[in-house]
Amino acid sequence: MFLRILRRSLTINKKRKALTISVVALGTGVIAALLSIALVIGDRLEQELRTYGANLEVVPAVDSLRIEINGVDYSNTARGAYLDERQLPKIKTIFWRHNIVGFAPFLPVMGSLKDNGRTISLVGTWFEKPMPAEDEPDFRTGVKIVYPYWQVEGRWASDDSSVSEAMIGAKLARVLNLANNDHFTTEVNGRFQRFRIVGIIRSGGVEENQAFVQLAVIQKLMNLPHKIKKIQISALTIPENKKARKDPAIMTPEEYEKWYCAPYISAIAYQIMEVISNSRAKPILQVAESEGVILSKIKLILLLIAIASAGASILAVASGMTAIVMERRSEIGLLKAIGASNRQVEALFLAEAGMIGVFGGLIGYGLGLFLAQIIGKSSFNITAPFNPAVALITIILAVIITLLGSLFPLRSVAALEPVVVLHGQE
Repeated sequence: MFLRILRRSLTINKKRKALTISVVALGTGVIAALLSIALVIGDRLEQELRTYGANLEVVPAVDSLRIEINGVDYSNTARGAYLDERQLPKIKTIFWRHNIVGFAPFLPVMGSLKDNGRTISLVGTWFEKPMPAEDEPDFRTGVKIVYPYWQVEGRWASDDSSVSEAMIGAKLARVLNLANNDHFTTEVNGRFQRFRIVGIIRSGGVEENQAFVQLAVIQKLMNLPHKIKKIQISALTIPENKKARKDPAIMTPEEYEKWYCAPYISAIAYQIMEVISNSRAKPILQVAESEGVILSKIKLILLLIAIASAGASILAVASGMTAIVMERRSEIGLLKAIGASNRQVEALFLAEAGMIGVFGGLIGYGLGLFLAQIIGKSSFNITAPFNPAVALITIILAVIITLLGSLFPLRSVAALEPVVVLHGQE
């Protein structure tokens, strides 16, 4: 009998039910869209943040105290604290090698201009150097990869050019009154070297006061073959939690395995120190911390919007279900008159609400996937693929929202007296 009444109930209040389904679909559609984006935004946001420079730095292990002015490291130079350039390919052999976007070695020195004796900062580095790896035969690295946000007027210098090329910071170029295709000669370690300017750098940072030249030229001038002072690395990472910040030496074997096999910045730094001899790898804190904060805040905003959408949907469903219950008072009175208990009547309406939730969830996921494409393309340049897990979660949430929205209206079911209702009295 109750099944017949349930089938009949689905044919009445069509407009009210359609409106309730629409409300559920809109609410869960927003949630589905945000959930679809949240699942793919992490990697995309990390890739976007990697365009803003390195987040790891590797220095000699004995560099306990660093003194750096205008990007030039004055610490431990006399003691011969250097890294070996020939070990750099090992960076692409660590466990998280595919998360290494790029790296660049640096050997900074001070030089004196031959024309006026002015002291300038020279930095030997790689610009864009091919470095085939086992899994990435086309891998290239250098400052062009690590710092793609640099604005270059002219062109990037070549590592293999037979002419000593330089890229000079915009502020330094302005002070020295130099431009592209100009030449300057500097004295380094008692030796003179002439450079041709091929690019002017605008970065908004200390680089605008420096001149970047081929690493091999500086190594030759300083008589330091294969020596470098530091390495800056751009790596894809995930925000660290409290456990990830523990000292690996005091981790349990289980904790160590989970930490080592996760792309935490500390884990990647640890793995780099395993392959680069006598090195100390450390996060560039301002960059690494800001990445985690940005990602966490974006996900928090998405969560808050999803909660607000769910709350609004519950209130709207409650309003719609209240109207449905009030319109069907005579039906409720009849059911009670023939012996149905309050619990049985409530179960009848909850079953109907569950079906409304299922329909609303199916429509909501379709709407959410459509919204995810629009939001993803316009804001993050990502595409949210169809995800069966998200579809299932959306349907479950839709049913939960509908049932929660129905709880308050169903409280009025118990208060309805069959005799009063069937006689048309309030």
